[in-house]
Amino acid sequence: VTSTGPSEGKSVVSMNLALAFAADSEDRVLLMDADLRRPTVEHWISPSPKLGLTEVLTGRTEIEHTLLTLDNTALNILPAGTPPRDPVVLLSSAKLQELLLELRGQYKRIIIDTPPIVPFTDADAVGAMSDGVLLVARSGRTRRSLFKQAVEAVTSTRLLGTVLNDATFNLADRENYSAYLQAWVEAVLHQIYVPKKLAESFQGVVLALYRNEHHVCRR
Repeated sequence: VTSTGPSEGKSVVSMNLALAFAADSEDRVLLMDADLRRPTVEHWISPSPKLGLTEVLTGRTEIEHTLLTLDNTALNILPAGTPPRDPVVLLSSAKLQELLLELRGQYKRIIIDTPPIVPFTDADAVGAMSDGVLLVARSGRTRRSLFKQAVEAVTSTRLLGTVLNDATFNLADRENYSAYLQAWVEAVLHQIYVPKKLAESFQGVVLALYRNEHHVCRR
């Protein structure tokens, strides 16, 4: 997970995604703070952890001594640790590749919070070892030119999509989009064979999710 610049909410999105995945399944989920330049996840943990990803990659400790567990969830957190002198060297190292390979065998999903992709290459380096990049933009803050630059900076893997953070909607937006969504659902159901009762149920669930504002991430 990355963004075009600072203060766009990528770490909040990363945490929300990790919590949502952990709550929706009994499978283990890991949130890795790989923003070694400006760690954020550790600020939500008390007491603040002293060991993390940096110490693991530099061989100063083992992974089991750094993992934190969120009570009553399937979520583990790997903090960033001490900011190193040159983060991109660690994040593009064979040591991280080996670590991620090991963690893939232990976790169903791994969410990696990385630095903004426009000023730094860290996110693209980590992307080469990941299944894809999720780009976070902030409504009213992210400039279109920077967003385009961020998209073009993803060269090592596929771009999974974009999260528009901090967006607000008025009543007109809700009504217009609800009508659009209903038309889209009807179009999809007409293209495939679905029993009438199941189709009506599916349409009702999709619209209910929208109207109740069950967003994956909301800042």
